[in-house]
Amino acid sequence: MLRPPGVGQTYLPNVPRREAILFAYTVQFTAATALVAGFVKAHGKRRLDEKLLVLTKPKLPMVGQLDYR
Repeated sequence: MLRPPGVGQTYLPNVPRREAILFAYTVQFTAATALVAGFVKAHGKRRLDEKLLVLTKPKLPMVGQLDYR
């Protein structure tokens, strides 16, 4: 979701995340930049399969952009 700063992009993912937690789902939020950096690092160490396995464990994996400038 691309919007100007201050219009609620950070808040919107909190709604489904909160509901999922209330229903005992596991949730993991990861910033897109951290996700890509983790893939690059894991690939360099030949552990990409392990990284992908870890990312598939939560019932609700969420990827977003955290950019607090």
